[in-house]
Amino acid sequence: MTARNYKREYKKFHSSKKAKLNRARSARDRLEVGLKKGDPREVDHIKPMSEGGSSKRSNLRAVSKTTNRKKGKKLGGVRKKLGGVRKKRAPTRKKTTRRK
Repeated sequence: MTARNYKREYKKFHSSKKAKLNRARSARDRLEVGLKKGDPREVDHIKPMSEGGSSKRSNLRAVSKTTNRKKGKKLGGVRKKLGGVRKKRAPTRKKTTRRK
């Protein structure tokens, strides 16, 4: 068994542009709500970003970690159920054979 290369893992995942932007956005949201360093609460988006919510102060609130995680699970289940619904297709005409 080989040793785990933590430096490579960090470089691959945590130092990517997307990861840096996510951390910066998260820090901005914490400041917007007024959470200080070491505060165990998390920032909750009332209308989730995945559903078109924003990071404006009116859409943010400070909640406990467990409350925020429960909300995420609940919405995830609803999204899965709704995601499986498809539009009905128009009925197709039956092919008929022509007789001569």
